[in-house]
Amino acid sequence: VVAFTQLVNPTTVPDTNISPAVYTSRLSALLYFLLIIFAIYQWSAQVNDVIVDGVSYNFIIIGILYGSWFLITLFRLYLVEAIIHTTFTVFLVITYYKLEYYYPPEGIFDNLLIHKVFSIWTAYSLYGSTLGFWIAIPALDNLTLSIIALIILICIGWFVVDYYPTIISFFIIDYSPKSDFIFSAVIVWCLIGVAARQVDVLPIIVTTTTGIGLIS
Repeated sequence: VVAFTQLVNPTTVPDTNISPAVYTSRLSALLYFLLIIFAIYQWSAQVNDVIVDGVSYNFIIIGILYGSWFLITLFRLYLVEAIIHTTFTVFLVITYYKLEYYYPPEGIFDNLLIHKVFSIWTAYSLYGSTLGFWIAIPALDNLTLSIIALIILICIGWFVVDYYPTIISFFIIDYSPKSDFIFSAVIVWCLIGVAARQVDVLPIIVTTTTGIGLIS
């Protein structure tokens, strides 16, 4: 489950130009709940192929990496945290891609309890990994690089909501997926958190609010 390094102990973890407001982490509670439901739902017969082939061992690897990451946070080894977080984010992206490209949802439960779970998790983790490196490497935490990082996140959210369905439908005949608004909504939620935390930094406010409007 994704949790922000910044929110492990916000009183001692360094602040950055892309740090979010504390309430941003409330999304973690929803994610925990959905993962519990996913763990139950995966035992149903109709999703066997999706779980075995689509999610496969990636979920186990992600779980092990997340557990390792959580333990490392206790020692505040920020660079190690960022590397581990990014590693399980890569596995999340791979899983998200496999699900969307090879295993289209066959019903509302597949969509909500498998696809949307990994959609939320992947988007949330992308931001968390970026934040982790900004905490670990102070040299990154300048205004220019911070704005560039936010723009990249905005572009990812914009791409998924506006262009990704077209690309998927081009490669998969008779499958026209809807825009993944959930993925992009998570990016927007993170941008709102950053804007709320960095309310006194005008360039960050301009970047985040523009991104929110663009994605929305």
